[in-house]
Amino acid sequence: MRILIVAKKNDPHVAAVEWGLQQMGVQPSIWYWEDFPRVGQASYSIGPDAAPAASLDLGDGQPQGGFDVVWLRRMGKTTAMDGAHPDDLAVIEQASEHFVRVVLPYLGHAGTRWINEYYANEACENKLRQLALARECGFTIPDTLVGNSVDAVRAFFDKHDGRIIHKSFAPATWNNADGSRTAARTSAVARAHLQSDYALRACPGIYQQRIDKQHELRVTVMGSAAIAALIDSQRDGPALDWRMDGGRGMSNLHATTLPPGLEQQCVRYCARLGVAFGCIDLIVTPAGGVVFLEINRWGQFLFNEIADPAIPMLDAFCRYLAFGDMRPQAGQPPAISMAAWFASDACRNAQQARTAVLAA
Repeated sequence: MRILIVAKKNDPHVAAVEWGLQQMGVQPSIWYWEDFPRVGQASYSIGPDAAPAASLDLGDGQPQGGFDVVWLRRMGKTTAMDGAHPDDLAVIEQASEHFVRVVLPYLGHAGTRWINEYYANEACENKLRQLALARECGFTIPDTLVGNSVDAVRAFFDKHDGRIIHKSFAPATWNNADGSRTAARTSAVARAHLQSDYALRACPGIYQQRIDKQHELRVTVMGSAAIAALIDSQRDGPALDWRMDGGRGMSNLHATTLPPGLEQQCVRYCARLGVAFGCIDLIVTPAGGVVFLEINRWGQFLFNEIADPAIPMLDAFCRYLAFGDMRPQAGQPPAISMAAWFASDACRNAQQARTAVLAA
């Protein structure tokens, strides 16, 4: 089994998964785009009598291609070789980034499992398409307005008697003068926020009706199956964003079992999007209804097992990469866990490397 992982450097998920695959007898190749073309080489060829062929050398002088599995964990920015003239940096990095993106699909073969296929992965980021397909797949979705139309936003606020929230299209942070950082989060909208025409027009946003919550679900789809975590986000008081509200996503999270119909609905939804892996966020209302919020094509998932060791995220994902099914099968290697990863020398080495990079 030849597995390629496309990743950003010092990603704890990648280090844990690499170790997990090694325990299962598989040694993955990892392509850090931050190192290209400073480290490694790649090529693509095609001709009138030759089919397309791509080759990747990760710096060890061993060209590879035809990977059986490609996991697009995160795709970083490229970095020019040492000694490049400052005037050339922008051109080199622009050409390099364009090249790695267009050559990537050719590093597989006809039977390659993509997690996720590059073009489907990019299309999955379209929040509007996410909601439209969720509705088509039978999910209930929040009433939603997207854009920067001043009149439309104010009318939407009045339509829902002021019970609306605002979300950004992508994670965003600001560096503050005191060294701290401010992160964008799901926030309640007050009438005072809508007074400035400039503020509403300057940056398009996602506005949704505020849905009352009993609790929330984080559903991680892997191929034809899924693992779910229940997040009791309201246990310690009302919360709009469990990722930001006092660590509720860790302290109030535990394993749960989805009704078979809901699990398959999530799997079908990913299939409609064209992705094999995704982290779906759902609300369960006080009346027991299920409301779709969004899907993250490369969301964090190992935190589920850190919060509740009964959720076998690392084992499931490594089996999915190595064997195509997250569920253990007869004859496969023994189960692995985040606890075993944290106790390993590989984890200590990865943490030391990460600390050194952050301190540099």
